[in-house]
Amino acid sequence: MSCPALFGFRPFITEDMRVRIYRDAAVVTGRAKWGFKYRGQEVNQERRYTHVYVKRQGQWRIVAQQISSNLYKKL
Repeated sequence: MSCPALFGFRPFITEDMRVRIYRDAAVVTGRAKWGFKYRGQEVNQERRYTHVYVKRQGQWRIVAQQISSNLYKKL
């Protein structure tokens, strides 16, 4: 028995990315977009994000992340 495909994904896109480095810390902000098809319906998602990194032993490691709806999206 085969099941019809319920999902069809589109590529994940990052836009408006900004990187600010403060010695051993960095803040990355941007906008992420992606979409998929679910049961024939197009579903589009867009979020703003902030990632905080700290450099430890020569390597950057993410220590915090925040993701929210894009409040600045033009309607």
